[in-house]
Amino acid sequence: MTPLTRFTLGVLWIGVVALTSACNPHTAPGTVSEVAPQTQAPGNLAASPVAIDPPAQEGAFAPGIFATDDGNVLLVWMEPLSGFGGEQPSQYRLQWSEWTPTEGWRAPETIVAGGDFFANWADTPMIARDSEGRTLVSFARKSGPDTYAYDVVLARKDGPGQEWRVLGSPHHDKTQTEHGFVSMVPRKDGVQVIWLDGRQYATPSKGPMTLRTAFVGDTIREGTQLDGRVCDCCNTAAALVEQRLVVLYRDRDPGEIRDVAIVQETTQGWSSPEALHTDGWNIAGCPVNGPAVHSNKGQTWSAWFTGADNTSTVKAAVAPPGGSFGEPLVVARGTGQNAPLGRAAVALLEQDEVAVVWLAGLPEGAVWRARRLSAQGKLGDAVDIVPANRARTSGFARLAPIEGGLVFVFTDAREKPARLRALRLGSGMFPTTTPR
Repeated sequence: MTPLTRFTLGVLWIGVVALTSACNPHTAPGTVSEVAPQTQAPGNLAASPVAIDPPAQEGAFAPGIFATDDGNVLLVWMEPLSGFGGEQPSQYRLQWSEWTPTEGWRAPETIVAGGDFFANWADTPMIARDSEGRTLVSFARKSGPDTYAYDVVLARKDGPGQEWRVLGSPHHDKTQTEHGFVSMVPRKDGVQVIWLDGRQYATPSKGPMTLRTAFVGDTIREGTQLDGRVCDCCNTAAALVEQRLVVLYRDRDPGEIRDVAIVQETTQGWSSPEALHTDGWNIAGCPVNGPAVHSNKGQTWSAWFTGADNTSTVKAAVAPPGGSFGEPLVVARGTGQNAPLGRAAVALLEQDEVAVVWLAGLPEGAVWRARRLSAQGKLGDAVDIVPANRARTSGFARLAPIEGGLVFVFTDAREKPARLRALRLGSGMFPTTTPR
């Protein structure tokens, strides 16, 4: 990856301060109405948002989320140990907590701490729990002096009362190149890990970013390449659909078309990469804006951002059980200050409907906005969740389905320092779907 093939991510690392970003960090806060959190019993889920902020300190950011089979929510995040008052933090710790519908958030635990993290707004830690009750997290650790020289590192907690232990990396190339943007999907006896892998950049030809996967059970198995040329710094997304893994990511062809692509497991192994939809977005640098995917009972929903035709658009598509994704729906579209900024997320809302969430631009600032999407390809009206701003430090919001609604976690970058916030969103706050 050269400076001409990617936009700067805005790295937070001791000794490295990268302040350039595709987003404007100085935009004024949004002007939409503030959320008025309600005080309710944990089991009472109304149509209005309920504040359930996680036990994170000031400056926390980069959340990763996972919904367990028993209705709980796991959250992992980064927080600084030093560097307030405008200074660059030099030490971080990786924290996690578990939310239950009856008890709320449990006391946070530190997984690992130190000064060698690659701590970043876009390439965030991830968390998952496998069928054996083991909780797995991923995080990024610096491997060399270059800005984007870092490894994916995995740590695991084998059960309640057990200590976290670092397992190592799912890749073994030992190149000082970028490895990150992880997705994790639990399956029988372990977790499938997917990541972007920059090992080819260490060759004389400075090869492109690749997409790889490995299974983590009792041991970390040897990895497999899924695509030999992909976008450099857009998040991946993955889901288990009828016991077969589906992976979405932003591809990159030699002509710099960077549309969302899909690879999936078949009875003959992994499929060849295919475009999820031909948007035709030609862009010379990575937009740091990957896809989202969610699956339930064989039904699969995807959401993504594209800037094709000089128009900012959030799209969504639905695949029925055993079928392929259909023609996409336009969730949001615009130009100028009101254009959607992307950073899409999707999660099950109720029965055969999901919520699609994205960061929407406003003349002054931004707002996290959502629409209900049905399995029949119908969209409800848009609803604003909470004000935001356009800064990269707003990061990516995270969604987890719970009974009767969603847990929505976001970094409130309007505060200085930023704060990690969470809302419990009842399904009743999302307008019902209408024919497209």
